[in-house]
Amino acid sequence: MYHAPLIPPGTDLVTVVETSRFRIRPMTIHDAIRDYEAVASSPAELGAAFGDPNAVPEPYTIEQEIIELGWHQKEFQMGFSFVFIVVPPDEHTSYGNVYIFPASRGPFDAEVYTWVRKDQQINGLDDELFDVARSWIAKDWPFERVAYPGREIDWATWHEMEA
Repeated sequence: MYHAPLIPPGTDLVTVVETSRFRIRPMTIHDAIRDYEAVASSPAELGAAFGDPNAVPEPYTIEQEIIELGWHQKEFQMGFSFVFIVVPPDEHTSYGNVYIFPASRGPFDAEVYTWVRKDQQINGLDDELFDVARSWIAKDWPFERVAYPGREIDWATWHEMEA
């Protein structure tokens, strides 16, 4: 557990972003089936977003998914970290996620990760989501220095930074 919230609870934040292709919104336990299907279809893509294509444990179960989403939802409520689901406008599936965590290294306020499922990477959604998320965080979140490991900072440099 972190010592202090990343963002104090009750802070007015923009938590929904909409484009013509997708919506970014807070993830809750009600998204378990959508998110489970996305993770199960693309575990290497999710792991790669965090620097390790083998990071998703096998087998990944729906029970584990529900536990993780409950954890993410509670941390969001408490202001410790923020996990968002990326869905199409009709919300019939999950395209991926956006994660905002306290910085674990370097001179940063926060670190941000984005990923999209494998079948959405071929149509350019991965880069589009990253661009939208980066602009949204710069405009609407109270951070001065944000790290984007694996995107704006290569993994080797990121791992060499002081924790």
